[in-house]
Amino acid sequence: LKYLSPTRVLVEPKDPLFAIIYGFGRYGKFGTDFGRSATGSQSAFTLDGDPLRSALSSKMSIEISPAEPMELEIFLNQTLVNKIVPMLHGKGTYQFDIPPKVWRDDRNIVTLVSHLKSEDEIGNWQMSFILGNMTFALNDVTEQANTP
Repeated sequence: LKYLSPTRVLVEPKDPLFAIIYGFGRYGKFGTDFGRSATGSQSAFTLDGDPLRSALSSKMSIEISPAEPMELEIFLNQTLVNKIVPMLHGKGTYQFDIPPKVWRDDRNIVTLVSHLKSEDEIGNWQMSFILGNMTFALNDVTEQANTP
């Protein structure tokens, strides 16, 4: 993790401390994109908790390069926080809000579940997408403080 500011964190899959639980391969260059390969239909990693994220809403921005058209569900601590439909071939950056109640103060688990648009299943060792950088940023703190 790299703190870009007190309210913004960068997660880089190339970091040797990127805490993989399962489903990710090596970091490298795939065609024109750099990232960490995800294999099979599910992959997961952990993020350290932060009391501010647990108290305030935040945004997640994620770079994904799907191997072929697919849908991607993003879970945080077993709660669906976003479904990207459809994801087309080629790199895209997707941004969405995460409610504070989903975050934990200690360890958080991010799970990515991919579904091909075709009827085919994703094989256990088949590359499904390339994961690029992710940022987690608190939404405007002054705006949230003024919300009843």
